[in-house]
Amino acid sequence: MFKRKRSAENNPAFTQGAAQPAAAVAAAHSRRQARADAELAARLNEMTRQISAAAPPADDDFDALMAIARQGKLLRDERDRGHLAWDNEHARLVLPILSSEFSSFLTQQFYQFHQRQPRPRSLAAAIGVLNGQARFLPDTTFMHLRRASDGAAFWLDLARSEGEAVRIDENGWEVIAHPPVYFLRNRLQNPLPIPEVFYDIHALQALLGIPGKDEAVLVLAWLLAAYIPNMPVPMLALLGPQGSGKTTLARILRNLIDPHQAELLAMPNEKDLALALEHQAVLVLDNLSQLSQQQSNRLCRAVTGFGYLKTRPRHAGEAEVIGFRRPIIVTALDLPSHVPDWLDRTVAIRLEARPPEMCAQEMRVMNKFRAQQGKFLGLVLDLLSRALAAQRKLPQMYNFPRMADYAGIGMALMSVFRQPPERFLQVLAANAGQLSQDLLNQDPVALALQTFMSDKTEWNGSPTDLARQLSQFMSGKVIASSLSKRLRLLQINFSQFGMHVSFSRGHQGCLIAVKRVDSVKNDHNIVS
Repeated sequence: MFKRKRSAENNPAFTQGAAQPAAAVAAAHSRRQARADAELAARLNEMTRQISAAAPPADDDFDALMAIARQGKLLRDERDRGHLAWDNEHARLVLPILSSEFSSFLTQQFYQFHQRQPRPRSLAAAIGVLNGQARFLPDTTFMHLRRASDGAAFWLDLARSEGEAVRIDENGWEVIAHPPVYFLRNRLQNPLPIPEVFYDIHALQALLGIPGKDEAVLVLAWLLAAYIPNMPVPMLALLGPQGSGKTTLARILRNLIDPHQAELLAMPNEKDLALALEHQAVLVLDNLSQLSQQQSNRLCRAVTGFGYLKTRPRHAGEAEVIGFRRPIIVTALDLPSHVPDWLDRTVAIRLEARPPEMCAQEMRVMNKFRAQQGKFLGLVLDLLSRALAAQRKLPQMYNFPRMADYAGIGMALMSVFRQPPERFLQVLAANAGQLSQDLLNQDPVALALQTFMSDKTEWNGSPTDLARQLSQFMSGKVIASSLSKRLRLLQINFSQFGMHVSFSRGHQGCLIAVKRVDSVKNDHNIVS
C-alpha cells in the first residue's frame, strides 16, 4: 500500500530536531579548520625559525668590501678578464681583480676604515662577485693596451703613474690628465715622456739614419700606422750587415710607441708569442737568421689578427680564444723568410754598412734620442694628426695593394709633404717588386724555371714532364706534386716579371702552362 511521505513542513518535530544537528556540524567544521590553520601556522613558523637559524648572519665585511669596490670602475681586457680602476686627483690605479695585488689593496682599504682585516670568506666572495660583474655586466668598460680609439679620436697611453694619455685627432693632439678611456698596464711597461711641440722633421730623419727618401717615407708611414689600434700594419723588416744600425733604428721606433723593458726578443714559440703579444703593443724580433714556414705563418697571423685557442686555467674543458693584432719589427742580415704570404705582409728596408767609428755611436745616438724623446714624440703625433686630416681629402681608389689601410696612411703622409699621394703607391709597389725579385732569385724552383724558359716563349705539359725538365737545373730529384704546390705559391711573383704560370685539367690529369710576355708593366702592386 502506497504511503505518502510527510514533508518537513508538515512535521514540526522533524524540523526542530534537524536544525540542531546542522549547527553542530558547522561548529565542528569551524573548530577543525581553526585547528588546521593553527597547526599550519605553527609548522610554517618552525620552518622559518629553522631556516633563519641555518642561514649565516648578515655579512658586514662583504658589504663593506663591495662598498669600497663601488668607488672604482669595472673593466675587462682583451682576454675577458675583470679589472677595477680607481681615480683620484693625482693618479689612476688599475688592478686585475683575480690578482694578489687587488686582494692586498682591498684588504688595505678595509683595514684603513675598520682597523682589522676582513674575513677571508667575505674577501673571496667579494672578489668573485666583482669578477663576474666585470665579465658579464653589459656596461663594463673595455680596456686597451697603449693605443685606443673612442670613435672620435685616437688615444696613446703614456703609462705614467699620473694616468695621462694623449688624444689625437684631425685638429691636433692634447695631453689629457683623466682620459675617458682606460688602459691595461703591466710591470714591464716603461712610460712615455710628455710630448712637446717640435717641427724639425730633418732632425728626426737624421736620427733615424735611413739612407733614401723613399725608404724614409715607408718607415714614417709605418710609424704613423702603428699608433692606430686594430689596423693591420705590415711587418717592418730592417735588413743590413752588422753595424748598419738596424737594431738602433728598431729601438727608436719601439720607444716612440711602446717603451718596454723587453725591447728585443728572439723568435718565440706559439705560446710565448701569444704571451708577448698580450703584454706588448709593438713587438721587435731581433737578429732573425731564418724563419720556418710555421714561424712565418705565426707572424702573418699576428699582423692580421693572431688567434690562439687554449684552456682556461682551473676550468677543465672550458676553452678561450686569445686574439691579438700588433705591429711587428724584424731585424736580420737578409730576408729571413721567402714564403710568399710573409713577403706580401712585409715592407723591407735595406740599410747600408757604416764606418767603424759610427758603429760605436749607438749609445750616443740612444742618449740623444732619450734626451729629446718628448720632442720627437710630439713631432710624430703632429704628423699623424695632419695625415688624418689629409686622409679625408684623398680621392677614392679601388686598386689598393695588400695592407690597404697602411697604404692610405702613406698616401696621406705624402699629401702632408706636399707630394702626389699616388707617389706612395709607386714606392710601395717598388718595394714589393724588389721583394718578389729577391724571392725569385733565391728560390731553387724559380731559378730553374727561369733558366728553362730563357730560350722559350711558351711551354705546356704535365707536372711530371716539367719536373723532369727542371731536374737538370736543380740538384736532387724534383717531385711533381711538390713542384706544382711551389709554382702555385709563386704565381703572383712570376706574373710581376712577365712569366705567367697557369694550371688546367685535361684528360690525362693536371696540366701546367708557362708563358713569357715581353712587355711587362712597371707596376708591382699586389691587389688584395
